[in-house]
Amino acid sequence: MRRHAFLGFLGVLCAVALIYMMQFSTALFRREQGPDTGTLKRKELDLLDLQTRLRKWEAELDLRHKALHNKEQQEGKPSHVALETRSGQSKQNSAGPLHVETAIGPDGKPIVEADNFADLAAKPLIEAVVDEPLPPATAGTTLKFPKRQENLPKWADKLPLYDPMPKCLSGPPPSHKTRLTRRFHIDIPGPELAKLRKALCVVRYNKAIAFNEAINLFSFRYLPYLLIVDLYGNILASHTMDYLTTLVAPKWVNSTTISAIQKRYGEAPASWVARTVPFLWNVETGRTVEVHFKPPGFLHHDIDYSPISQTFLTLHRYVNKKKNSPGYNVLFDDIFEVNMEGKAIWHFNGSYHIPYIEGQWTAAGKHPDSDCVDFRVRWCRDHMHGNTVFWDQEENVIYYNAKHTDSFWKLDKANTKIVWAVGRYGNMTLYDKNGHRVEKLFKKSHGIEKIGDNHFLVFDNVYKDVNNNNIPGSRWLEMEVDPVKKVAREKRFWVAPPPRYAHQMGDADRMPNGNTLMSITSTDLLTEASMDGKIAWEMSLPAPPHGKGGKWWIYHAERFMLTPLIKMESGEENVLIRQGDATLRLLLWNTVRVRYRAKGTVQVWRSAEVIATAAFTFEINWITTKLKVDIPVDRLECGLNVLTIKCTNADDITGELPVNARYLC
Repeated sequence: MRRHAFLGFLGVLCAVALIYMMQFSTALFRREQGPDTGTLKRKELDLLDLQTRLRKWEAELDLRHKALHNKEQQEGKPSHVALETRSGQSKQNSAGPLHVETAIGPDGKPIVEADNFADLAAKPLIEAVVDEPLPPATAGTTLKFPKRQENLPKWADKLPLYDPMPKCLSGPPPSHKTRLTRRFHIDIPGPELAKLRKALCVVRYNKAIAFNEAINLFSFRYLPYLLIVDLYGNILASHTMDYLTTLVAPKWVNSTTISAIQKRYGEAPASWVARTVPFLWNVETGRTVEVHFKPPGFLHHDIDYSPISQTFLTLHRYVNKKKNSPGYNVLFDDIFEVNMEGKAIWHFNGSYHIPYIEGQWTAAGKHPDSDCVDFRVRWCRDHMHGNTVFWDQEENVIYYNAKHTDSFWKLDKANTKIVWAVGRYGNMTLYDKNGHRVEKLFKKSHGIEKIGDNHFLVFDNVYKDVNNNNIPGSRWLEMEVDPVKKVAREKRFWVAPPPRYAHQMGDADRMPNGNTLMSITSTDLLTEASMDGKIAWEMSLPAPPHGKGGKWWIYHAERFMLTPLIKMESGEENVLIRQGDATLRLLLWNTVRVRYRAKGTVQVWRSAEVIATAAFTFEINWITTKLKVDIPVDRLECGLNVLTIKCTNADDITGELPVNARYLC
């Protein structure tokens, strides 16, 4: 009887499958004939659209490469590009499937005619007044906002959104002139530029406590723009891509070049990632480089580039079918180092080193994750969901953060092994700020950053304050790790007050003055806060005009400076010099946050002569660089000496600090 029941059930199942296949075949036939596709099921339509778009994009890409190759052959140019440095040194990349774009001006000539930065440095520097009208460019796309409804938690409607935010500041006073001593590339046409500028709403700017030397760099999750914006909301530079193409995780490689992931999106939510490639953009020349290759899975969330080895560190996601979990497909992350030819030269296997454990997996709900939908699989569990690969190139280690494990790892890259881990999957005992032992220090975190020896900064997305009815908030969290005692402790943190909350994405970066810049993605806010919790600067992006649920989605923002920053260790710019103590104690920061120790030079000038010189290397990631410079007293006069301290980085960019030195002879 059981056998008959089973056969009956199997027959019904086969009949249902046959009917479904007939409907799908009929819909496919109707689609080919060209009638209305409104009768098609959503899944079928998504799949057909995805296949059509993929074929179209591949054909367009092939045509572009063929046209570029033919043009280069006619002009006698090589099929590779040089990654330029401002000092004029050119690093040649091996010939490979690279795609180069050069912006063309109204006169038909390249916007920047210099072939390398040696030619550029030889020309007079341009002083661009940012609050004057910018000339329209010829490149760009129409400002469009893809519609995407995000699923917010049930308690999200209890949080105020934009009501408490003040109105946009009126901008700098008419007498204010922000002058740039560096050439930047901008390619957004005038009408689009005006729309974007109007949307960048600076709501708070306290100059007394803000990091005033900073300029912002950020991109959008669903908009084809990469922008450089000052603290008043003025757009200084831009890179525009095709519609449904965005850049993810932009980071500085040096003072002029940015690395990122270029993503081509699909129209339907279930096919939103069609192509991901490493990407480089020179902010001064506008030149771009794309490295095309076929990785396992696809690139996501984060990427890093080393100008020393000329390789990318990439984060890949793939499906490991039913790995250690009967009945489930499991998403894993792998980390690859890829050269400019698109060849993998190093590999960290996530499924081997961080295996799936059934009882330990506690991601956001048991429902299928949206990232699983991208792979067209059912019953999928996004095990790791990595979002950060911080490549400390000086120590050759990687700090990898995985959102769904509430943990981050230190990886020994040379030996491809785990050194230690902090979090639920870690081997550290965890203590909060009050010394109480806890199960975890952060939840769904993003953006792990090294800010000192065994000191780390993380964006903690979901922090529940027991003193505030356990309503979740987002915070930056500074931690100290003791690898010998296997202990991790909270050092300090700041919880952003409502409506500043990011239930997904987000980032936190430490500034040279001690402030922290937070990218609070879900509420489209960039917030700079001081150590004592005062908001120093804030920019809000009101919801785009395409209905409920639309957002700009700034995943994370980077800060940089036009020139290296110099401060006196004493905090004063008036110093006393004696016979037995003729030393200047300096604090230095490079123009950008990079993960390797860049070279620098300090010169001390008196009148028109150099009286002292010192060579050094910057600490990584804007960790403060301390330097002592000995001053020969025989080059000073008794009494007041007006000195100028000049710091020049490896990209030949110089910052200055005037100092009044009183020599007691």
